[in-house]
Amino acid sequence: MNQSLDVKKNIQKSAKRLFALNSYKATSTRDIVREAGVNISAITYHFGSKEGLFLSLFNDFLFLEDEASVFVGNPVLELKKLLTRIIGLRFEDPELVTILQQEIVVHSTRTEAVKERLIPIWQRIHLLLEQGREAGDFHL
Repeated sequence: MNQSLDVKKNIQKSAKRLFALNSYKATSTRDIVREAGVNISAITYHFGSKEGLFLSLFNDFLFLEDEASVFVGNPVLELKKLLTRIIGLRFEDPELVTILQQEIVVHSTRTEAVKERLIPIWQRIHLLLEQGREAGDFHL
């Protein structure tokens, strides 16, 4: 891993922890760089802004193209895999889940951008439920 990527990941790790602990609004960029041990210009360089940094935390959140897609054509197995990943996220990345919950509650200007990253997952779940219902795998 190169040094620039290490700095970027370190900033994200610090921001995630502080956003979850204190909220986005109560966390300053100075708090983040102090914890990350980097210069304040690193946020602008890597993310453009505090909001860009915030949104970058959700860049890897979309996991529709990974191993869940090997079950395409089998809505039961794909849905099971997808729901397992969603539920597992609570244990694997509780800070990110806390941040999501905070954003939904405060309905900030960032909420819509977060929703845009989540909507494809919920659309996929809806589609799988419909496919499973049509195939007779799911019943109302």
